[in-house]
Amino acid sequence: MIIPVFDVGPQCMDWDLVLDLLAHDIGNVHFRRAQSAGPPELDRAVFLVAGRHVTPDEVNEMIGGTAHPLVLVLSDEEGIFDTGALLDKARVFVQTPKTDDRYGPNVVGFLPVGYSRHVKNLVESGLGPDKTINVGFYGQVTNFRRQVWFDAMMTLDVGVSHVATDGFMQGLPPDEYAKAMARLKVCPAPPGPVTPDTFRLWEALELGAIPLAENFGYWAKLTGPFIRETGASPMEAFNFPCPTVPAASPAGDIAIKIRYEVSQWERHSLIAGSWYKLYKRWLREEFVDQLADRDPRTIAMVSVSPIASHPSTEMIELTIRSIQDQLPDAEILIMCDGVRPEQQERTADYLTHLRALEDKARTDPQWRDVYVCFDGEWRHQAATMLRWMWAVDPADLIVFVEHDAPFRNRKIDWSTVRGLLNGDLAGDVIRFHFEASIPEGHEYLMTGERHTLNDVVLIGTRQWSQRPHIAHAWVYNEILACHFSADSRTMIEDVVYSVFFRQVLPVKIWIYSVPGESMSYTDHLDGRGGEEKYEMWT
Repeated sequence: MIIPVFDVGPQCMDWDLVLDLLAHDIGNVHFRRAQSAGPPELDRAVFLVAGRHVTPDEVNEMIGGTAHPLVLVLSDEEGIFDTGALLDKARVFVQTPKTDDRYGPNVVGFLPVGYSRHVKNLVESGLGPDKTINVGFYGQVTNFRRQVWFDAMMTLDVGVSHVATDGFMQGLPPDEYAKAMARLKVCPAPPGPVTPDTFRLWEALELGAIPLAENFGYWAKLTGPFIRETGASPMEAFNFPCPTVPAASPAGDIAIKIRYEVSQWERHSLIAGSWYKLYKRWLREEFVDQLADRDPRTIAMVSVSPIASHPSTEMIELTIRSIQDQLPDAEILIMCDGVRPEQQERTADYLTHLRALEDKARTDPQWRDVYVCFDGEWRHQAATMLRWMWAVDPADLIVFVEHDAPFRNRKIDWSTVRGLLNGDLAGDVIRFHFEASIPEGHEYLMTGERHTLNDVVLIGTRQWSQRPHIAHAWVYNEILACHFSADSRTMIEDVVYSVFFRQVLPVKIWIYSVPGESMSYTDHLDGRGGEEKYEMWT
């Protein structure tokens, strides 16, 4: 489904985030920029409104012929545009919203100011410099709060870089600004002249730095719906993807917080970066949900935890490539566990490993649909998966893959597999075998059932395995809800193996095979390297 996108008013520099969101296809829905000599007559369309440059009457004239218009009111941080004067049929998102109750029921969401194009260009080039500067600020110091923040930075001895200017766009040339920002670990983001929101904050997130802001109610209004819907609180119970200081904090308190964030940069920047990319994904889905029904997706969920070979990413990159080769249109969620107490000596290597993955997910076009899901907490496999299940819809298909279990370079008939799971076997699980055949002595684990479609023969088994398999998300939701909690610290297979062996649940397990061919469709790279398991509990 193609949904046209029309401009109402001049394109401004704070449109870049929204344009990038709309350029990223969501399953069967594709947004495409369009032009019209007059008001288009369509079933559904998106209208990008330059709020400070046009009137509600002009917008109403433009959207009048569209049955289901989605209106994004941008470039209006002063709050001049009256969204209440829009036609009732309009569904409206507002950029840099006010925190009062001015918005009526037609306003369904809010948008941040986003980043500047020269910063995004640097990210997309993959040529950003290394993180060599602990703290930096490049921008105008033209209000009282910014002066307080600037004074705080000047007291620090942790390596501060700064260029203070007297006005917007009066400092470093755009390309130099982007490269300077890319070197930062911590980026103070004091309030702007009109709203708490600033380009700097989102640019820091785009560039892998950790922004530090003031905790105004604005942030709860802007990102609170995402927090409430997903449970994706990023850190320290804030309603925003970065650390904050209380509003109107004195310079001394700000300096203490900046120093602390420098010490925590590796961990906190990973948490914030994970949150940010998932937040953008959620915003895209919110746009689509106002206009169309999304087709069910196939989403790979890959579990990862600290192992001896870290910080190397060779193993998991091979696994990700194997998934992309099999399922080029699938999103991939890398579910990153924290570090358990007995493995604290691996923390530095593990965070370096995750940093490399997040950098790749942020800059590599081949990893555009790969999401590094990390909130810093140690949970083990079951509770970690439970933590991130909000990111899939019940009707989606989940391909579960451990980080050391890539697919082999063999064709799997995914069309037939999906057809089976969307048909007679809707509540079942299909496994992809490691061994070339059913091992001798494992016959008692088979049920004797067979299910055939096209050239695929499914072999019934009562043996659960955490090796790669596919099932509907609602099936996994039931398994996780019945046998695990947020406090579980265990592997999924360790608990549900006996459940399925006893056939307690109505879910059937099948092994994928093609007659006359090897049954081995997955590999095992033994990431744990023979290490014994630690104590676990449900």
